[in-house]
Amino acid sequence: MKKWQIAGYLIESKKCVDSLMFIDKNIDNLKNLDINSLMEEKIQKLYINLRVIYDKCLNKSEITLLKEKDKIYTETLYHRDKKYAHKDDNYHKKEYKSRLELIEDLKGKVIHCYEICKSKLPEEITLDFIPYDKNLYRVIKKITPKKEEFLKQVLYKQIERDNDKTIEVFKVFNEIEDINDIKNTKEYAVLVENGINLFEGLQNRQDACIRINLLYDLNIWCKVDNIIIAEKMCEKIVDRILNA
Repeated sequence: MKKWQIAGYLIESKKCVDSLMFIDKNIDNLKNLDINSLMEEKIQKLYINLRVIYDKCLNKSEITLLKEKDKIYTETLYHRDKKYAHKDDNYHKKEYKSRLELIEDLKGKVIHCYEICKSKLPEEITLDFIPYDKNLYRVIKKITPKKEEFLKQVLYKQIERDNDKTIEVFKVFNEIEDINDIKNTKEYAVLVENGINLFEGLQNRQDACIRINLLYDLNIWCKVDNIIIAEKMCEKIVDRILNA
């Protein structure tokens, strides 16, 4: 498996933590939803992805050593194997005093996986944890497809394409798992979406970077320098446009 494909699983795990952080921060606005199911879905995806990363990065001797001495590694495998990949009768759930404690524990597991497997990952990769979930954000803000199109037009002033010009048509590369089935990369392109706020833009661009790197054997990456400032701008800009 290519290093940027492994990086894709790491960022998907990171985004699961992002979603859990968003749920915790906006819990009062999500009370009418099944919060437990929403969180369990993200936790399951996180554990399954972390196991994939460990399996692809470590050899047998490294795994044996970690099983003997690394509590975070063994705990990650335990919860993945006993609950989230299977439903074993002898599984014992870990108890947390709060959602925040759960989130910090899972964030620690993602960071630990990154540190353990760092030598097999792209050196450009970063873990930029942000409190954001694309779907739940739209639920809270009551953003319909029509409102979303309006937002994009205001934010990015979309320009109509000149239909008289000839354009080249490409297939879209969306899923990192499909890279092994692509025979001619020149037939494919990656869509880079802005998103409707800075947090979504960051997630979209990092996902796009991973696909671009896989497709064209590059090493590009993007990150946010100041998450606090980005978060404040996320909240203000969209609200200002929707309430105008």
